[in-house]
Amino acid sequence: MDGKTIPHEVSTQWDGANILLKPAPEGTGVIAGSKMRHVLTLAGIQNVIGKSLGCKNAANMVKATFDALLQLKNKEQVLSERKGEKHV
Repeated sequence: MDGKTIPHEVSTQWDGANILLKPAPEGTGVIAGSKMRHVLTLAGIQNVIGKSLGCKNAANMVKATFDALLQLKNKEQVLSERKGEKHV
């Protein structure tokens, strides 16, 4: 996490459920649908904007939210991955 929000925007798809998570400034709160809101609040994220772009199936939205959170990377992870790459 980057403070009380996520470090970058992420979108994902899980069995027809498309979701988008965006970082939000301090004081915004969790702006997301009920199923995503529960997962994001339990993860300790206090400022985020979430949007469901597809399916209304609650189980798929929860799984897509978990998948999106697993895709998040902090600055150190990105830098270490770039050091491992060889530039031609």
